[in-house]
Amino acid sequence: MKTKADKHDFKFDVRASVYDEQFEGKFSEKVYRLVTETIELSPGDKILDVGCGTGTILRRLSDTCDIEGFGIDIEEKMIEQAKIKCPWMNIQKGDCSKMSFADETFDSVIACMTFHHFYDQIAFAKEVSRVIKIGGKLYIADPAFPMLIRKAVNAIINRHELIGKFCGNEEIEQIFKPYNLVWKKEKRNGIFQLIVFEKVVKCNRKERKKMFENVEWIFFDMGSTLVDEHLVYEHTFRDIAELTNMEYQYIYDEALKFYKQNKKGDIELGIKYNLPKRKWHIEDEVLYENVPQCLKILSQKYKIGVIANQALGAEIRLEKWKILQYIDLVIASAEEGVSKPDLKIFEIALQRAKCEADKAVMIGDRIDNDIVPAKKMGMHTIWIKQGFGSYWSINGEDEKADFVVGEIMELCNCL
Repeated sequence: MKTKADKHDFKFDVRASVYDEQFEGKFSEKVYRLVTETIELSPGDKILDVGCGTGTILRRLSDTCDIEGFGIDIEEKMIEQAKIKCPWMNIQKGDCSKMSFADETFDSVIACMTFHHFYDQIAFAKEVSRVIKIGGKLYIADPAFPMLIRKAVNAIINRHELIGKFCGNEEIEQIFKPYNLVWKKEKRNGIFQLIVFEKVVKCNRKERKKMFENVEWIFFDMGSTLVDEHLVYEHTFRDIAELTNMEYQYIYDEALKFYKQNKKGDIELGIKYNLPKRKWHIEDEVLYENVPQCLKILSQKYKIGVIANQALGAEIRLEKWKILQYIDLVIASAEEGVSKPDLKIFEIALQRAKCEADKAVMIGDRIDNDIVPAKKMGMHTIWIKQGFGSYWSINGEDEKADFVVGEIMELCNCL
């Protein structure tokens, strides 16, 4: 994907109409399969292909899942071919180092057989970190040449004044690391390599110290924060599928679409199909793996509280999971007669803790139930992107948490 110079390029524009049938298009078939077999997709995901070429990857992904596809390339003829192949997608001319998309737009970004063409790979890393969501994935697929061959190929590129560079794995990792894109895994198919990065939030030490230096209390939500509810939701969706005589996967996909619209998927399905209130299968709840260790560490420095919408017996369940020993105060909706996001339940918690709002942190998976009301109270906030709450799209400053983490042990770094 050239971006600066017109001379000595790879002439993709000239070859656009026959690119798929020529050697390079057929040569890339293995790497196309590598991407399509590895990428994690959910219905409604926003997927960006950087250097999308003729749109092959986007089309194949859309054949397997109901995605919202976007593509950018700087070659107009390639874009024309991509639009023919994917007429319903947003395909546009664009520079990989200066994209027109809003911050945190995409669930996944792909650079397939293009990264070695980018004239400023560091600028791309910075820009892709901007447009990808927290927890989103970046997929870099390129040839993985041995070092000597890589050096020889790069020497030829330089000699002919072509744009681009082939990098080794360590160099690739270092390019993305400063921009909170963390290497997660690598897969190979012949000479092709697919590297998967995940965008994480790293706490700036000075910001963290300033924000949390006076904190006395940390309050946790329970569901999808301390407690893994994915089995409960699976049980719920099976119940709905049985009541509606529909396939489980269809019900799951329907629910996921609602969650991505900032709605509670299981509740919306009940409304849509006029279903009676369903049992919450509390017996399927389990703790997230690292919760006891995290609470043990944090309880040595802070008072620990819980503010949660829970059925009767929240303390009993916390005791059953052997974590009540680390918790100083439990405020649960069933016992208090008030539920989040009502500010009253936060007021109750702060009053009983004898804690001022600016000396407390609220940690939860729900923007609407945890982050927004806690911010209104003047508390610090941390959004933990677990469960279906992780699909929430941020709209406005009132929904932005002070920090975002992907799993509970990251809290120990922040706090």
